Amino acid sequence: MDRISRKVPLILRLYHFYFSLRSVPFRKKWFLGYDLEGNSYWEFQLSKSLPKRRMVKQLHKTGMDFQLNPRWLQWLRFTRKDPPKIEELVAEEERIKRVKYLAHEINEKHKKLESAP
Repeated sequence: MDRISRKVPLILRLYHFYFSLRSVPFRKKWFLGYDLEGNSYWEFQLSKSLPKRRMVKQLHKTGMDFQLNPRWLQWLRFTRKDPPKIEELVAEEERIKRVKYLAHEINEKHKKLESAP
């Protein structure tokens, strides 16, 4: 949560906490979580007869050209039941960094082998 507290202002986090409470009557929109960029993810239901819908709200409006985390994208498309946790997203980010580092090391090793007589 420390990464989120650096990106999302306290007043906005309090607002999101209030909208995460499912016990408030007559609520049609619920906050579900953050990604590592501070974007917020929501679920809403317009009426009981209609299915729930899901959406993302960008923290900083940079236009339509932004990347979504694959785990949040799965949740948005209803291929994943529960939203991902911050710990899961951090672990995935660390795994990607580790794979990139290992790939770089292998490339350097191959360059040395190719340049050797």
